[in-house]
Amino acid sequence: MKHLARATLLAEAAIIREQPAALFVQSESSEYFHAAEPAALPRADFLNEKRFLPLDLCYGHDVRASTYEYLIDNGLTRQEYHWFLEQGAAIKSYCIMGNDYYASNEHLVPARGEITPSGEIFGYYVITEQYFDRYHMPVMHTETNMSDVQRAPAWL
Repeated sequence: MKHLARATLLAEAAIIREQPAALFVQSESSEYFHAAEPAALPRADFLNEKRFLPLDLCYGHDVRASTYEYLIDNGLTRQEYHWFLEQGAAIKSYCIMGNDYYASNEHLVPARGEITPSGEIFGYYVITEQYFDRYHMPVMHTETNMSDVQRAPAWL
């Protein structure tokens, strides 16, 4: 993930040098993990933080301590982390956050064992609002799997 995020940021910076009016729509699946039982709350909480990591790196969002430890434990260096904070913050104003939503984006998390689809519990609006609250940037609904346009998420 760090290599993809770094490549994204370097490519965007190169494009901006050539075309300062460039805008980027970064499409990301908007996920949510529901705890299936009280004992699953820590696991679901961790997964709900982890879902943001690609965008955190691309937008220079400072993560909480447990997520930082996860990044360090999985090969990101402190120096790289600070590079992402700086570069992501510099690029963020050129970006529109694209959120994809499918009924399969919501998951049911047990304390142990396999994560399963939950179906739509929160839906597009509630989950996208979480992304907006985290990054405070324009959002575009980029993709859904609803074949009936009348049932697809809509702006209200």
